[in-house]
Amino acid sequence: MNQEKKQLIKIAKMYYEEGMTQDEIAKRLSLSRQKVNRLMKRLIPEGIVQISIDNSLDEYVELEKRLEEELGLEEAVVIQSDSDLHILLNQLGKAGAEYLDRVIKPQTNVGIAWGRTLGYMTDHLKKPRQNFCGSIVQFAGGAPIDIDGEGIVDDINKYWKKQSGEITRVMADVLGGTPYLLHTPLFMESPEAMTILRKEPSVARVFKQMEKCDLMMVSLGGVGEHLTPFREHLLGSSQLDYLEARGAVGNIVFRYFDIQGRSIPTPFDKHVMSPELEVMTTIPKRICVAGGAEKIEAILGGIRGEIVNVLITDYETAQAVLSLAEAE
Repeated sequence: MNQEKKQLIKIAKMYYEEGMTQDEIAKRLSLSRQKVNRLMKRLIPEGIVQISIDNSLDEYVELEKRLEEELGLEEAVVIQSDSDLHILLNQLGKAGAEYLDRVIKPQTNVGIAWGRTLGYMTDHLKKPRQNFCGSIVQFAGGAPIDIDGEGIVDDINKYWKKQSGEITRVMADVLGGTPYLLHTPLFMESPEAMTILRKEPSVARVFKQMEKCDLMMVSLGGVGEHLTPFREHLLGSSQLDYLEARGAVGNIVFRYFDIQGRSIPTPFDKHVMSPELEVMTTIPKRICVAGGAEKIEAILGGIRGEIVNVLITDYETAQAVLSLAEAE
């Protein structure tokens, strides 16, 4: 019997099947860690361990690669599409939470926008493996809630869950770290009131922390009367006409841009309690979690303008973004 080969097989089973570390294997077999390391380097060349790559999700892997190479993304994550919007947003939220869990470090400062997708993401957050002592920073003031009509409690709960402040609070509760909350409205009546409020110490502190963020998580919004800002009367028809006339295709916390990712100045910019695009684009990791037909142009514009550099989306949306990019 080839004793050396048997030892190699034993080490392979301990490591790959039992999940033992090299230190644990060394102690079990009364070997030095260096000896175990040298033996493990022989497992693949000598055929003890054979690598087999699962090809069942090749089309997703290839699509992610195309998004990264053709659009210049730092990373793309593509999940399965679903015709049910709520299921799709929930799955995108889950993918966003898993990505955050993978990249977050103990001292990461996280900026968070608002929206349904990020609201769903909070349901899937996990406490970090390492003790988290960074910050979670709210990127948008609170939007007004319409409490007229029946089903008031349900409406408020649904609306509240996608508010930037609530998302920030939940993330801080789950992850740990320090929440930086904007206790302000999203829209101010006048630029003068905005200027005064942004100088208030507790508000200025949050805006200062935005500039220190290492990553931000956003869900790009589109432009159209059926979409959130206009459907929920945060913006009106005159603002919609203004944006459409200038080729607006998307926004992050009400900072609008065109299909090339160029910023579109608006009359209401000085009324919005959120960071400017110029601030957000200085953040090293800019993660967009978004999917669905209404987000296609916004996603492409956001990528082209380097407003985002990581994309988490679904298969059909990813294909549509690439097709649009090729057609432009």
